[in-house]
Amino acid sequence: MIEIKTKLTKEVYFTFNKFHFFNMNKISRIIINIVAVFLIIYSLLNVNNFTDKHLFCLIVAVIAIIEFDTPILPWIFVNRLLKTDKRLLNTTCTYIFHNDYFEIKTSSGYNKTNYKDLYKWVETKNFYYLYINNRQAHIICKSDIKKEDQKKLSELITKSNIKILKK
Repeated sequence: MIEIKTKLTKEVYFTFNKFHFFNMNKISRIIINIVAVFLIIYSLLNVNNFTDKHLFCLIVAVIAIIEFDTPILPWIFVNRLLKTDKRLLNTTCTYIFHNDYFEIKTSSGYNKTNYKDLYKWVETKNFYYLYINNRQAHIICKSDIKKEDQKKLSELITKSNIKILKK
């Protein structure tokens, strides 16, 4: 059994949303960037006949690049989420890992999840993300885990046959 307490701060939520946005939406971001570059080229090639339509294309392209290539959207999402549900800010989650399942205890409740029910497990430099579907994950800060428990946790997850990604 491994017990971990993680405090979910605004920065933790932002880091997760930035990771999720930039790593899980790569194809759509690439397509939007290609379209944006095309619109910019289209606008600049018609500089002699520059009309409101070209200006509009140029503005849309620049906004698309700013929106999809900077952390603006994840930051906006986190701020909206924390305004909507103030209980999430600075919540302490206690994760208790067993051989076949893990438990989550917070001030608002309790949950038990079998490893086989997880969508995937992602390990980054500073976090573990336990995805319950393609958009939601439990967040565990590595700084809250003892080194020997990190190794045990990795072994436990590897044994459970969950899709594992290391970023």
